[in-house]
Amino acid sequence: SEMVSNSYVESLINEISEMLLEGEGHITVGELATQYGLTVKFMKQSLQNALGKSSNNLGIHLKQDALYTDGFVRRHDLRVRGALNAVTRPTTVQKLVQLHKFVDATMVKDMVKKLIGAKALHGTLKNNNYTPDSFGRMQRESCETFFAANGYLPKDRAKQVKIMDAATFLRAQHPNVVNLDSIVLGDSILDRLEAVVAEVVGGDNDVGYLSVTETLE
Repeated sequence: SEMVSNSYVESLINEISEMLLEGEGHITVGELATQYGLTVKFMKQSLQNALGKSSNNLGIHLKQDALYTDGFVRRHDLRVRGALNAVTRPTTVQKLVQLHKFVDATMVKDMVKKLIGAKALHGTLKNNNYTPDSFGRMQRESCETFFAANGYLPKDRAKQVKIMDAATFLRAQHPNVVNLDSIVLGDSILDRLEAVVAEVVGGDNDVGYLSVTETLE
């Protein structure tokens, strides 16, 4: 119900630009609309028109209904990069946003993709879930260590570290493992089992049955 001149809009944009550059460098369109008594739709359209001009050199960008200065984006990206380098376990983009109080999940996701593409970050991003490569190494090392010490690997233990096919995982280094329902056996355990079976079959065991669990222990 109000008439707004082009000169007013231009002065408004200049005022907003100065406020952003002197302040934190970030503000939402909704906050601006409330502050200036305008509708969100009008405010967003005015900003899009001003920032979309080929002569625009304000160093301000409109993304996801918020304004950001170049300086804010640089600082934000550095914070995201630092947070990602400290991640050792799978985490979601939203979790990173909540934990570090990042302002925009899309910006965080874009930064993850950018760093992975540039090989500055070693990991994978799938469905907003980031998994560092170091986590995969920890998975392999923990299962390899257990297998080396015990001669077998329970499948439940492997699944706890996201290894769903323990037999295939172990066969990369131990091609002769035997895949059973709940565990994967190595050569040393298999030899012990064969010796016990021979003992039972030979009649030296009065009990007359074989406990695989006791044999493994």
